[in-house]
Amino acid sequence: MKQAYHHKDLRNALVDEAIAMLADDGSGNLTLRELARRLGVTHTAPYAHFADKKALLEVIADAGFARLTERIERARANATDPAAALEAMGGEYIAFARENANWYRLMFADPELVNDPDCEMSEQAERAFGSLVEAIAAFNPPPDFDVREFAVAVWAFVHGIAMLEIDQRIDSKTLQSAEDVLRLGTRVFVRGLHA
Repeated sequence: MKQAYHHKDLRNALVDEAIAMLADDGSGNLTLRELARRLGVTHTAPYAHFADKKALLEVIADAGFARLTERIERARANATDPAAALEAMGGEYIAFARENANWYRLMFADPELVNDPDCEMSEQAERAFGSLVEAIAAFNPPPDFDVREFAVAVWAFVHGIAMLEIDQRIDSKTLQSAEDVLRLGTRVFVRGLHA
């Protein structure tokens, strides 16, 4: 049993331990009681910070969106031009999903959160999407061009690649790597933006 956390540290400790558990086996076995046991606190202690498991999962999903956003923003900042930025952002998005498959699934497909507007529209989730909108706006499209609508199409494309990748199905379906499919799709989107 780990040393008991002081009350002021418990919330972050619960989140960190939950993310570690998520990496091992997804959210199915994750409970507040099990987290309390792992952290060496009473089984009621987590409820001082989270009303229930869903509240904890929302925070974990938000932390995932924050980490994803940091990665795609860094990729965009290091790119030499808008086209390279779009591809680099997509590459980081896919890499995040590959490296954190269960966390990524929690963010987008966990049964407890899938219809939760507080999760999908959180500040961090909006920040991630906003970064993509800004990257597309960097192409200077005409005034009547709907940048957000185009961003949804780009996100759906990259999200699809990420899901196929973490389900280990992209090679069998496309006979190409996730990066090859991303590169091809990015070229199509960039042509559309220039047109």
